[in-house]
Amino acid sequence: MHWAVIIGLVLMIPILAIVLDSAVGQALANRIESFESLREETEFVRRLIEGSGDDEPSQLGPGD
Repeated sequence: MHWAVIIGLVLMIPILAIVLDSAVGQALANRIESFESLREETEFVRRLIEGSGDDEPSQLGPGD
């Protein structure tokens, strides 16, 4: 029973490497990167909006 799990894991490593290196894997990575970029932009805009009504200077540093 334990040998079946070990053999299964050993076989999954090259299969996973092939899938991640394929066009599908690269497209998935690009999609994740796009979502991360959108999350960062949304966070930036939210911080700008929240800081715009205050008399205090914004919490944003240079380049943020």
